[in-house]
Amino acid sequence: MSEGHGEDVRFEVLGPLRAWRARTGLALGSGRRRTLLAVLLLHANRPVSRDRLIDELWGGNVPAYAVNLLQKHMSSLRAGLEPGRRGRGPSGALAWTEAGYVLRVPPGGLDLEVFEQEVRRAREAHAAGDLTGASGAYHAALRLWRGPVCDGLCSPFLDMMRDQVAERRIGAIEECMEVDLALGGQADLVAELRWLVAHHPLRERLHGLLMLALYRSGRQAEALAAFRDARRRLREELGVEPTALLQTLHQRILAADPDLIPLPSHRPPPASLPTVPPPAPNATPPHDPPPHPAPQNAAPPHGSPPHDSPPHDSPPHDKAPHDMTPSRASTRGSTTDGSARGRTAGTGTAASHGSGTRGRAGGPASSGQGRRAAARTPRHWPTPAQLPHGVPQFVGRKAELERLDALLTGDPGRSRAVVLTGMAGVGKTALAIHWAHRIRHRFPDGQLYVNLRGFDPTGTPMEPTEAIQGFLDTFAIKPDQLPSGLHARAALFRSLLAGRRMLIVLDNARDAEQVRPLLPGAPGCLVVVTSRDQLTGLVAAEGAHAFVVDLLPKEEARLLLTRRSGSRLPGTFQSGLLQPAARCPAATLDDPANGDEHRLAGEAAAVDEIVAYCGRLPLALSITIARAVTNPSLPFAALAAELRGARARLDPFDGGEQATNVRAAFSWSYGRLTPPAARLFRLLGLHPGPDFSPAAAASLAGLPLQDVRPLVAELARTNMLSERVPGRFAFHGLLRAYACELSDTQDTRDERRTTLHRLLDHYLHSAHQAGRVLRPGQSPDAGLAPALPLVTPEAPAGRSEARTWFTAEHLVLLAAARRAAEAGFPAHARHLSWSLASFLGHRGTWRVKVAPTSR
Repeated sequence: MSEGHGEDVRFEVLGPLRAWRARTGLALGSGRRRTLLAVLLLHANRPVSRDRLIDELWGGNVPAYAVNLLQKHMSSLRAGLEPGRRGRGPSGALAWTEAGYVLRVPPGGLDLEVFEQEVRRAREAHAAGDLTGASGAYHAALRLWRGPVCDGLCSPFLDMMRDQVAERRIGAIEECMEVDLALGGQADLVAELRWLVAHHPLRERLHGLLMLALYRSGRQAEALAAFRDARRRLREELGVEPTALLQTLHQRILAADPDLIPLPSHRPPPASLPTVPPPAPNATPPHDPPPHPAPQNAAPPHGSPPHDSPPHDSPPHDKAPHDMTPSRASTRGSTTDGSARGRTAGTGTAASHGSGTRGRAGGPASSGQGRRAAARTPRHWPTPAQLPHGVPQFVGRKAELERLDALLTGDPGRSRAVVLTGMAGVGKTALAIHWAHRIRHRFPDGQLYVNLRGFDPTGTPMEPTEAIQGFLDTFAIKPDQLPSGLHARAALFRSLLAGRRMLIVLDNARDAEQVRPLLPGAPGCLVVVTSRDQLTGLVAAEGAHAFVVDLLPKEEARLLLTRRSGSRLPGTFQSGLLQPAARCPAATLDDPANGDEHRLAGEAAAVDEIVAYCGRLPLALSITIARAVTNPSLPFAALAAELRGARARLDPFDGGEQATNVRAAFSWSYGRLTPPAARLFRLLGLHPGPDFSPAAAASLAGLPLQDVRPLVAELARTNMLSERVPGRFAFHGLLRAYACELSDTQDTRDERRTTLHRLLDHYLHSAHQAGRVLRPGQSPDAGLAPALPLVTPEAPAGRSEARTWFTAEHLVLLAAARRAAEAGFPAHARHLSWSLASFLGHRGTWRVKVAPTSR
């Protein structure tokens, strides 16, 4: 700041925004000016562009003179911060650079910076074994807190930072609690821990600290009751059990383990406490937002009374208790045979970590810790070979395999990431595993595999920390070599992969955030990711190659059905889809000229019918194949009849367990949708046509178009819908059947009828508008009732747009007219038929004309 004027200005953002010169508070002006100052302070000593500031101040309602207003606000801020500065003179406090505005804040001039310095000082003291010094520094940091960051001010950035800094605070509170507990303050901590647990019921780390404090206070029964309460909360709110680490602590308290109580003769050093070494002092750089924003919390400053901030739960990914098990109780070993195995959380001191402040150790210090651990890794660790066995009789996918093989051309040393995405049951995992086995010889340092459980019957995706831990176990990393926190362990994992050529399969990913920490940093490795989500963030930010795994072509579906059932149709090899095994690795089955040809005589039509009923979906085909294999005397015609006569279309596709049940597979995708997208998915099952536009979906759902577009995009991103041509979306037939089932059970009959009425109104009034444009004066208005509320018909502006609309929608209009006649909407059936006939007459063709009302 300018000499003699602003060097003693102090700013406070940990609560309502305040500024001081010596002991005098400064007037900060209007709400918008205060928001501007807050954004600049949270980027202290770093430039903020003019456009960014305008977005933060006005959002989507930017005035035409926003730049002038911003400059006026800047002038007012300068005047308040530097009252003695000449009007046109250079500013030492608030300067303009080519990159944007910079608010210069001297060291110690911002309470958030002081908070982070004290937390780093506490961690340094803890690492050095100075628990008293660590406790003092933690308390000094937490006493700075007066409330949520810049309380009362609103902007997208401030909202994000409010959540992120609050997560740093709750992490510091937990670390402070651990240190104070190690110092023997358990009796004083119980009440405060109960308050924290009540306001953060999903943070298992706090539950574990409460249990330990109660046990060390001689209150074993209450400690066990605290575990039961934690378990009940997790079951009710998340449907999950406590992590293995918390359950291990429970068992040790139940057994009255004396090792949980420090020896009274001396204060134990950090290594013997129920905690792992603290993170690197510089784990969280000042003002750098952590990678995973967390909701604003309501915990009180440790050592001070709680404020009136509303309580919020911690993020669902932060569900591991922190550091409850003494290090000498560690029993976790490592595999020696290179096989994949499940990780036993809770058996070692570093088995699981929360994702609070400690878990954000992603800076240079953490990377150095990872490199040191990597340097101590045994040179002769076993080569991992974790790929699951592939499908024994893999058939087809020739085009996809050729495209994937093409990725391996060029520089063999560069890193690659491939995303295989597609709907449930389409065969993403089968393709990924089959291809991985084909190319594994290219990666001499081994193969890693993990099922991330992104879409899974448990409903609980694997945390990246758990996945990395499993990989580190494979490398025989000793527990005392493990750094703390997700980002530090990810850095260690990247260090271990450096200079190696490995194939990594990340199966069933939930989203890009789950995958990013598992990506190698150095060239030479290949990562294959499968997901029902399109993982566009991974493609955009990480340069991953995206491959959509589509339905099987009809010929490949027929081939899969006949070959896997032990027979083949005549002429299969001549189709060119499957070459002899010596020429194409995808053909692993010998020529099945085994005497079963008679089973297929005259059954080509039945095979085609089965393929159609299965929708060319590999999972549905495989379930049908299993039925054929277990009943060798059952002809395909009988199987087709079973599918045709099923009470519900999805009933035949149940293989007896969740992994082979189409309905269950769809439910895991449906369960990941947001509630508005789930409602739209159900209601779209009522749509009669082959495809639809977002405008039709808006009328069907009774929502504005701008609200429906993100929901349609969510359904498409998760492969619940497909965008076959730009702006036209379609269901897979089996997904449509699933949506109808859900609507029948979750939406009332009146809701479904009103939804259908809105949809028919949409097409009726849209067709009427388009017909009036094409043939003015010939579109009858008589008997045309007004559209229901919340219906937004499309209105083509000219003849070209009207023709385009009719061309895209004429098959939908035909289906809608039929549905109207069947559902008791005769006026809609009549007017839709007239509009369709008018368009066909205008086009000069009647080949698709059907009289739906005569049926």
